[in-house]
Amino acid sequence: MNRKSIVFLLTLFFSALAVSAQSFRVFMKSGVVEQYECAEVDSLVFDEPQLTSPTFGLSCTDITMTSALLSVIPDDDNVRYYFDCVTMDQYESSNENIASIVEGYITHLQQNYPMLSLADILDALLSTGPASDEVKGLPAATDFVFYAIAVNDEGKCYGEASTIAFRTLQGGNPEDCTFEISYANVSSSALTVLVTPSDDSVPYWMSIAACDDYPGDKAMAMNVKEAIEEYATSKGMTVEQVVKGVTFTGACSSEESGLQPNTSYYIYVYAMDENGDSAGKMYKKKFTTLLTDYSDADVSLKYRFFNGDDLYALDAEKYAKTKGRVYIQAIITPNEAAANWALALAQNDLTDEQAYPEEATKNAVLQGGFLNVTEKFFVADWTTCTFLYFAADAAGIDGPLKRLLVTFDPVNARPVNELETMDAPASIKRIPQVLSRRSSSVISRRFTTLKQRRRTFRPSIF
Repeated sequence: MNRKSIVFLLTLFFSALAVSAQSFRVFMKSGVVEQYECAEVDSLVFDEPQLTSPTFGLSCTDITMTSALLSVIPDDDNVRYYFDCVTMDQYESSNENIASIVEGYITHLQQNYPMLSLADILDALLSTGPASDEVKGLPAATDFVFYAIAVNDEGKCYGEASTIAFRTLQGGNPEDCTFEISYANVSSSALTVLVTPSDDSVPYWMSIAACDDYPGDKAMAMNVKEAIEEYATSKGMTVEQVVKGVTFTGACSSEESGLQPNTSYYIYVYAMDENGDSAGKMYKKKFTTLLTDYSDADVSLKYRFFNGDDLYALDAEKYAKTKGRVYIQAIITPNEAAANWALALAQNDLTDEQAYPEEATKNAVLQGGFLNVTEKFFVADWTTCTFLYFAADAAGIDGPLKRLLVTFDPVNARPVNELETMDAPASIKRIPQVLSRRSSSVISRRFTTLKQRRRTFRPSIF
């Protein structure tokens, strides 16, 4: 029975007493009996039982420039609790109130994930018994407060928080930091950018700019700083606060969208100091978006190959071109969405999407390959080759280009008696090393606003 129900029932009880009794007695567990006059009592309120305040043993080990191992041992393994770390600045700005930090975080999650119940959120966040977690992506040379506090089923903290302080190690020199840039999942309007720095402690800026609009490395860094300063002014923040919010540390995987089709861009990355200035060399990687997004049209490929010398021995006239070479049988099966498809076999490894961009390679397949075949024979050298094939739907929208790398070795050739269907062999098609590209459109995608990026370590104050 909840507190309101108890008070309501007591009110009814005293209303009845007003009619039938002048006083009442309270029998204490100690044996003492207290008697009260009903006319003198306004109401009785029973306080809810207070949860005991658990304590937590905290330890922080394996501290590096950007990470630390946080470990908790509670005095009661049945207590549910939350643990994390915040910067000393965040801790002090909250008036050292850990409960407000944690409850604010829970409220933030409820607002941003309305499809989840409070119980689901608490089950995901809270721990019981001994627990540990390696927190990564922390800023170097920074003071932190590691805390643990009990949380009830309503998402409210109770008891005193246990806290200890620690400091991450001094970071490296930003000028010495190098960056590896790659990308994946390129479409007509988006891609995934992957950045790996040589020093995880160095904050860095990463963004994308159209090649036609790129003003040069120095000018671009100046444009970014101006945008940071303007954003800080408009939001009443310091430049240092904005820099901390928009830079990355450690390896980054970022989904970038809003790009134009069939357009060349630079991914550009550089170390950034607390003032928003470039603190090292600019690194760039060029890519081109697809002309269109993929359709569901697709084809599958099966193949087998035979020793051309064995076939030549059977019929020197028919298989005159196979002597000293490999004879390949390819079977193509389109899916229901495929209205047209193309197949080619190219000598060498053409699986590098940056060296052989998809749109240009598709054009080469259309020019030098075979259309709408379900079976095709090729003659090639005993070497590494690449099958290239794709399909298009009835509307003319392509599916993805598939690349299958194969190394033909006489040891793995099939017996010639397995060759059932005979057809005139096609010579291998060589895909040019320099591939023509479809014409690019010119766009203007100048940087005007600052993108907010989620920090690598878990947010704590909202």
